[in-house]
Amino acid sequence: MVDASLFTNAFHAGDFLMQQQQSTLLDPANFADIQTTFLCKGSFFKTDLITFSNSGDRVVLKHDFDGFFGVQALAIVSHEHRLLKFVGEHANIVSTIGLVHSSNSFGHVLHFEPGLSLSKSLKYSMTSLVEFKCLIRGIMEGLNFLFDRGVIHNHLVADNIILNGNCPKIIGFAFACRAESAKLNVVDVITKFECQSHFAPELFKSSKVSYSSDVYSFGTLLKIVLKRKITFDLDDALETRLHTISDFCLKKKPGERPAHKFLLNRINSILDAS
Repeated sequence: MVDASLFTNAFHAGDFLMQQQQSTLLDPANFADIQTTFLCKGSFFKTDLITFSNSGDRVVLKHDFDGFFGVQALAIVSHEHRLLKFVGEHANIVSTIGLVHSSNSFGHVLHFEPGLSLSKSLKYSMTSLVEFKCLIRGIMEGLNFLFDRGVIHNHLVADNIILNGNCPKIIGFAFACRAESAKLNVVDVITKFECQSHFAPELFKSSKVSYSSDVYSFGTLLKIVLKRKITFDLDDALETRLHTISDFCLKKKPGERPAHKFLLNRINSILDAS
């Protein structure tokens, strides 16, 4: 498999460890009798829901659209697949299945996570404090798991959070990378994104991505969660503490943000206190 560092929009400069991860190649014949339903289209990828006619099983197929990536599309989807294999299973992280060659291009097949994205759920009200806390805790636990595995997500936005009951899932790992392989300068990468507000300020000044830049992105997500409509009474002290920790995450200088190793503990302490 080619390595995603060949693609100029990558956040990493090549990763030997990822190249050692064996890709799971799926038999295209298994995708002959399927029903395809469009799910969404992001800045770079199209995502379809695949339903197998015989079994009714459903998976997600993520692939390039309009030839944006050209021949490098394989590099991108294979990198995401191999990185998720490296990361491993976690309740708050989407799971990979494999790669398949379909419709003259390679696509990444992932487990289907039913539910709305956080961005689409904003027009609906949260109905319980349990739901509210599980959303924040679940995102942070998933992010902390990535940190423990040495991985930076790099695209932590509301579209990449799926609300599945009280168990949110982090998706969208096409631009994730291991911290050890991060590019020294990603200005040329982040300016290609339609939405750039989740990127830490230092990334626009030729700094490389880091755990701290993901902490910044988490701060933007927490602000979004705090703006959602609710039908329950939210304790003033809890709301204040969450806004305070979010503000810390959004500090302009990386050194002023909470340390990534202790952020989960701080979030749990805040949520458990109310």
